[in-house]
Amino acid sequence: MKKKTKRGKLIAKWDDITNKWHKVGKKGIKMFYGEKRHKVDAKGRVSVPSKFRQKISQSIIVTKGNEACLLAYPIEEWQEFDAKLKSLPSSDKLAQAYIRDIYSYAEECFIDSQGRIKLTDKLIAYAGIQSEVVFIGKPGKFELWSNDVLEKYRNDNPINAEDIMNHMASLGI
Repeated sequence: MKKKTKRGKLIAKWDDITNKWHKVGKKGIKMFYGEKRHKVDAKGRVSVPSKFRQKISQSIIVTKGNEACLLAYPIEEWQEFDAKLKSLPSSDKLAQAYIRDIYSYAEECFIDSQGRIKLTDKLIAYAGIQSEVVFIGKPGKFELWSNDVLEKYRNDNPINAEDIMNHMASLGI
């Protein structure tokens, strides 16, 4: 039997992770894949990628993310997230600050007949969006990034595949 190289082990771990995520997708969690770029018009409207639109109803909830991006939740996923937030103790000041912050940015964005949503000025300013939005799929939601902010984030936070795989393994994935 052939001994696996370091690269081979990383590939095997990655295959295991993707297989687990495919199983999660079959359990009803909406899965958004890929990275798509779309222009924002002067009114703050941006077309949601068609493959993402197929997995959402008439509207999505858009709020701030943790890394200068926006998070977009299908209504069903937002309701699950909302239920978790409601279960947090009202005496927990940090949890309540988080809830206040998330909800102060949260907006229901309706998809128009051309497949676009309108981002509020507050959301656009938070994410530093100018002319282009980068949509990045995630399990149950997707991110919206300013192209420039995402590029800076990626340059400032280079990916080390081995560190990521080791961390994911420590999380049981």
